[in-house]
Amino acid sequence: MTSEGKPVNVFVARMSPTAVDAPADSDFVKLGKTPLVFELPPGSYRLEAEGFEVSNTGMLLEMRGEPKTIKVRTGSEGLATAGTLLMGIGILGVVGATAILASGSKAPSKLDKASVLVPMYVAGGLCFGGGLTMTLVGGSHVDEQKAGGPKPSGAWLGLRGTFW
Repeated sequence: MTSEGKPVNVFVARMSPTAVDAPADSDFVKLGKTPLVFELPPGSYRLEAEGFEVSNTGMLLEMRGEPKTIKVRTGSEGLATAGTLLMGIGILGVVGATAILASGSKAPSKLDKASVLVPMYVAGGLCFGGGLTMTLVGGSHVDEQKAGGPKPSGAWLGLRGTFW
């Protein structure tokens, strides 16, 4: 197991075949800091990667006896958090503009709602889009590597792809 960027601590917990929930924190065992090599008996596992100023990530791993190579692409925890906050501000801007639009106002006819609503919708959309981008860029990812290149991963909204 290796990491791009900062080294991360790796933890593993065995998943029981009948388990519906994620393993409890007490089920995880620290394997060490990347890069590292370890052996696991056949079965299902939950791997977690954590580090200082690195957004945490994890994956489900099915061991069947063959060797696997796993790579962690580390992201920035601060960037991901700031992106999430920016998305929230964007959503509030759009919801606020929609509330103003839907409300019946007895304001003087001199007040032009469009001059208030259009900037609110635009700013809300830009904040949400920028925040989403920051969250995606700041997130960490852990991927199983195939011989000859990365395995397609990252199912998100039904999309799958390989990013290098």
